[in-house]
Amino acid sequence: MPEIDEHTITFSGIETADKPMRSFGRIPIEFNSLKYRFHIIDNINFPYDGIIGNDFLSDNYSNIDFKNESLTISQVELALKFNEPIYTIAPRTETIIECSVLNPEIGDGRSKSRRLNFNC
Repeated sequence: MPEIDEHTITFSGIETADKPMRSFGRIPIEFNSLKYRFHIIDNINFPYDGIIGNDFLSDNYSNIDFKNESLTISQVELALKFNEPIYTIAPRTETIIECSVLNPEIGDGRSKSRRLNFNC
């Protein structure tokens, strides 16, 4: 287990806006040939393993390419999936899926097609 250093910071806006949280410190993590110190936080209700901050992106000459859905970090390109939710809907069921539509005047609808193509 890597050793946690004593450099701590206070985060806000991650879980609740009114409850700032302090990191335990930082641990070194190696990603390909990059080594960086990431802050450790415990007990948050967050659906991801972590947040890559602007300091990391800037220090490692990173580029987020929305058109090609990729993130490049120090010449290492990673695929991003911006429009990738896949929903499996059981036959003969009703399922509500919240998403943006091109025609907002229509409040609801049905699809007879088995394959739907939309970005939510």
